Order: sequence, then structure tokens, then C-alpha cells
Amino acid sequence: MLRAVLPALRERGRRVVEGWEVVAGTAGERWAAAMGFRPVRTIVRQELVTAAADRSRWDVPVPAGYRLLRWTGAAPDAVLGSVATVRDAMHDAPLGESGYRWPEWSPARVRAAEAEARAQGLEQRVVVAVEERTGDAVGLTEVCVHPRRPDWGYQRDTAVVAAHRGRGLGRCVKAHMARWLLDERPAVARISTTTGADNAHMIRVNREVGYTTLPSMIAVQRDVNPSTRPV
Repeated sequence: MLRAVLPALRERGRRVVEGWEVVAGTAGERWAAAMGFRPVRTIVRQELVTAAADRSRWDVPVPAGYRLLRWTGAAPDAVLGSVATVRDAMHDAPLGESGYRWPEWSPARVRAAEAEARAQGLEQRVVVAVEERTGDAVGLTEVCVHPRRPDWGYQRDTAVVAAHRGRGLGRCVKAHMARWLLDERPAVARISTTTGADNAHMIRVNREVGYTTLPSMIAVQRDVNPSTRPV
């Protein structure tokens, strides 16, 4: 597959190729090294095993001055613009030496991502924290359930706008997401998530909600036109 992909990347003027789901210390890491890849980021994997979860951890009050809003599928028009702003807060998440950059979000991009999820048959659930004073979404978490794996929830982005950090909004939206998902989807046995190893705050938030840590993954990178180890 790598041999097939590299010519297409060269044609598009790409300089590097990355893989993000290599479990550290496995044959995959050794293969990547043999192909000229180097580690550029460590990714912590965590999962919430619902049968063993202490659900009292999800009894998290909403901080004063905020309220929660949730939906499945499309964001309400009233918060669409601020949802794009919250998603842009992912730019503050550290990426190590990775060449990847988080996308720039706009209302149109939010709608396109929602349409893509629908096309894939994903059940896309979102919980946001809304600032009462402005009516804007300022914190967000998203979990998707795939129709072929109804026993798994896949945690996607969680973000809080910089001006509203330090008030427990990340933990609040994640805790309410877990309770909402399990109330309506009791067959979900696990919720999985990944976080950059240097994002200590989000790793701690996940633990507070009940996630346990699994063996780490690494992101690996190599030049598309290497001077050594040609593929």
C-alpha cells in the first residue's frame, strides 16, 4: 500500500507521509522503522468500560453561567457559528513534531462534516456548553457510534474556547455525554478516545470521568522522497 500511495503523494507535491495508529513496541513500530519512518508524536489511548464504570463520576454540575445543549446529527442553526469557533479551539492541542495541522472550521465545514457522518451511517452525538450571557457554544464534545459496531462509542473532538478554560467545562460535557449515551444506548460496552501524550489536562479529565489508559500509540513520519531506504 505504501508503494502505491507514494507516487500519488509525489504528484500532489506532498513532502511527508504520516501514520497515526502504530501501537508502541509492536511489530508495526518495527516495520515503520524499517521503512524509514521516525516517531513524531506519542498518543495516549484511553477507554471507558461501561460495565465497570463508576457512574457517580458523571454527576458533574454545570458551572454557573452556562447551560448544556445536546443533539444527534445536525447542530441547531442558533449555535452553528459558535460550534465552528469551538472546533477551531482544537488548534491549541499539541501535535508534537507531527506535520499535521488541524483544519480551519467554518459553519459550512461543520455542515459538510455532519453530512459526511450521515453518509457513513454514523450516529453523531454532540454535547456543548453554552454561555448564558451570549448564547454561544464555548465547549464541545462529540461521540460517534458506527452501525457495524453498536457496542463501541468513538470519542472524537473535545474542546473548550480559551477564554472559558479552567472552569470544568471539559469534564462537564464529557460526563454528560457518557450518561446520555448509556441511557439511550445501553449496549455500548466501551467508549474509546485518543489524546496527545503532552495534553496532560485532557488525559486527567478522561480519568476523572472513568477512562483507563491502554498501551500508547505513536505517529510516525517519513519523507515522501527519502534520500535513503527507498520503498
